[in-house]
Amino acid sequence: MSSFQSIEVSPHAIRVLITGFGPFSKYNENPSWLAVKPLHNTILFTQPESNPVPYNDQMMTDEDVNMPPAPQEIHITSLEIPVTYKSVRTTVPGLHARPPILPQ
Repeated sequence: MSSFQSIEVSPHAIRVLITGFGPFSKYNENPSWLAVKPLHNTILFTQPESNPVPYNDQMMTDEDVNMPPAPQEIHITSLEIPVTYKSVRTTVPGLHARPPILPQ
């Protein structure tokens, strides 16, 4: 499993989990893990639309129109999953839980 550094993430951030797999067979490094490992703890920001569309066709007030939309934080976590049936069967269900359960 990968080690997680504890960084402060906004409670309003969009959280994205990207998984890769660990070594297998004769391969010391799995290309899927090499592809996602550098993204761990990456923080991106959305680009607000210049002409926002009202949610549910609700009327926008002058206050809404004059307020610039704020970018939203996107936090990426990457997780290496060992290539064994036991690891997959014990790790993956927790990833689908609400809230998700990440392994230590």
